[in-house]
Amino acid sequence: MSKKKNKNPYPAGRWPEWDPFTGKGKKPKDEPGEYRFIDIETRAVEYVGISGRTGKRIREHIRSGKLKKGCVVAHKSAKAGSSIDALRAHEKMKIQEHSPSLNRSGGGEGNIRF
Repeated sequence: MSKKKNKNPYPAGRWPEWDPFTGKGKKPKDEPGEYRFIDIETRAVEYVGISGRTGKRIREHIRSGKLKKGCVVAHKSAKAGSSIDALRAHEKMKIQEHSPSLNRSGGGEGNIRF
């Protein structure tokens, strides 16, 4: 009996990036998805998050000061029909992979609604 793998809830391809401080790049939509804060110089992933309204959540991080100048936001909208559980599992996997300095938990337990 084979073990069923968790399918990637995101389409293949590069993650678009957006610099909210210069406006350069592709601005995220208010759709379910994942986003990452990436240091421009080192390319280190500083934070990984998911949201039912990605663009809105990123704007909240800017207002709170969590997203600072010197970072860009890599983001991707989830595939249609992706489950919340699949998004949470992917977030958790990426937090474990990158060990982002701004994440306070292992991920996967956030309050996300579609």
